[in-house]
Amino acid sequence: MQRQSGDPNNPTPERKATTIRFVPSVRPGIWKEAGAGDLIASGRYAWARIQGQTLTVHSHAIRNDGGYEM
Repeated sequence: MQRQSGDPNNPTPERKATTIRFVPSVRPGIWKEAGAGDLIASGRYAWARIQGQTLTVHSHAIRNDGGYEM
């Protein structure tokens, strides 16, 4: 859920979704984005880890200006 548009004091919520498929990496407990090839061309890099019963997903989007968003 993002609240980025409309009145800054009462922003309009927008629902967005992303689907990422993960596969096991060579490091135990760390999963990598399936098919992650050229990271610059794809514009995104994602990985996940499982610790106990907690799944944490990290995703970096590479902007056209070379910066990134998490």
